[in-house]
Amino acid sequence: MFSLLAGLGFLMFMLWLGFNITGALLSACFWLFIELPLAFCAWGIGLILCCTIILLPVGLWFFKAGFKLLLPGV
Repeated sequence: MFSLLAGLGFLMFMLWLGFNITGALLSACFWLFIELPLAFCAWGIGLILCCTIILLPVGLWFFKAGFKLLLPGV
């Protein structure tokens, strides 16, 4: 009986660990393949728009948006 409970506990721990590792990998892939290119595109658009004096506020907004995409907590 104890070995059955220990086996189920071990199985539960392994499934929990697998789900956590899978979630971390999916989160890292989402950041690397989606958020990072979008941030670089926003920075590029911001750089282009900052070259003209009239569109300077819009360019600064794109810089801020790109930075918030890259580091959302800051």
